[in-house]
Amino acid sequence: MEPDFETGVLDSPNRALTRAILNVGCGVVRNGWMGRHLRALFCDAGLEEVAVEPVPVAVIEYATANQVMWLERTAQRAVDDGLRGAGGRWRRALLWCARRLPGKRP
Repeated sequence: MEPDFETGVLDSPNRALTRAILNVGCGVVRNGWMGRHLRALFCDAGLEEVAVEPVPVAVIEYATANQVMWLERTAQRAVDDGLRGAGGRWRRALLWCARRLPGKRP
């Protein structure tokens, strides 16, 4: 199983900023699109009968979502990269999301 980091979904009151920050997160890993490239790579390598099965994962606890999606780390990276609003507005978006999820709050 290999994730495709560009397909991450997060509920937020600020769609544009959320998209921008999740895009920053995808760019942090070596190849954030590896999940979608694997089938072609396997076929190019001569493998046959390669199957692709998308497996959606729903995370409903903030601490787990933060660990899996690197929410706070990605927000800090976006701030460091100069993305306007990534600090305060994103923090408010995280708090908005966290109020709807059980577990540790940011």
